[in-house]
Amino acid sequence: MKKFIVAGLTLLFWAQFSYAAAATQEQDKKGGGGPFIASCCLGPRVGLELNEGQKIRNVEWIKAASYAPYVGGVFGLVYIGWAGSDGWKAAGPGGCLANVCIGPRVGDELPQRKIRTKEWLTLIPIVGIVPRLLISIEALNGQTMTQIEEEEKLKK
Repeated sequence: MKKFIVAGLTLLFWAQFSYAAAATQEQDKKGGGGPFIASCCLGPRVGLELNEGQKIRNVEWIKAASYAPYVGGVFGLVYIGWAGSDGWKAAGPGGCLANVCIGPRVGDELPQRKIRTKEWLTLIPIVGIVPRLLISIEALNGQTMTQIEEEEKLKK
């Protein structure tokens, strides 16, 4: 189990740095393996926002490093509260639950953006793998969260 976790974290680190190197070479290129893996493993919006040029946040690494996603979410929630994220403070209890159950970016962005239907569906045990995979494929194809926000009218 430990080897699997170490291999997964190594893959995530590699994905972030290889994606950053590729982005500096070709500014217009979006999508690929890095955003796909990030959306699969770190949270539904991470890969989509990597396509916009944002970086992976510390709290997402903390959540990925935990053995169980919900335990990592609680630890990540404590980290966000300690670090003083303005978005999380503005979102209140809804942001707290979104952070723990769906992903840190969802909770942090709750005051500005609604939660997508696909993100809600990730909460269903076993079946939730399919919407997570669909979101990851969107990131693989180079879509950004801003594009999805416009298409699905997520802006509050």
